[in-house]
Amino acid sequence: MGVLIISGTINYKNKGGNCKMYYDDSDLSAVTGAIGGLMIFLFMIVIAVCVVSIIANWKIFEKMGLKGWISIIPFYNTYKMCEMTFGNGLWFLCLFASIIPYVGYLIVLLFNIVFNIRLAKSFGKDGGFVIGLIFLPSIFQLILAFDKSWFNKLPDYDIHNPFT
Repeated sequence: MGVLIISGTINYKNKGGNCKMYYDDSDLSAVTGAIGGLMIFLFMIVIAVCVVSIIANWKIFEKMGLKGWISIIPFYNTYKMCEMTFGNGLWFLCLFASIIPYVGYLIVLLFNIVFNIRLAKSFGKDGGFVIGLIFLPSIFQLILAFDKSWFNKLPDYDIHNPFT
């Protein structure tokens, strides 16, 4: 049994003869248009979230006493955030552990949790805010950027007492 498609007609060839079935190209165009429109809408949402995150990070950096433009430079911004929250910027190298399958992902996850704990504590926030930073970072970074809290540098990170 073979299928031959010729401009809007599907011809099925089988042992008993030909069976023709017609389809309408407009159905395919409508689906393609809907998917394209959805992709454009989602792209606009992603761009809006990125812009809001850039604004929030800019303000957070200014609250930390750093220049806001540092927040848009890849790697350097992470280095400076680690320097302000951990006391040593080289902690950002933990993020490169993600190249190690499975174990690296766990290291990055733990690093992210400890980083958010220290970031929240340095702004005087509690555990609920840490949960928000972990699961809804864009929203809680925006809250952190525009609330009345002040940045207080914590003591350098002690590996023997990780959650302080």
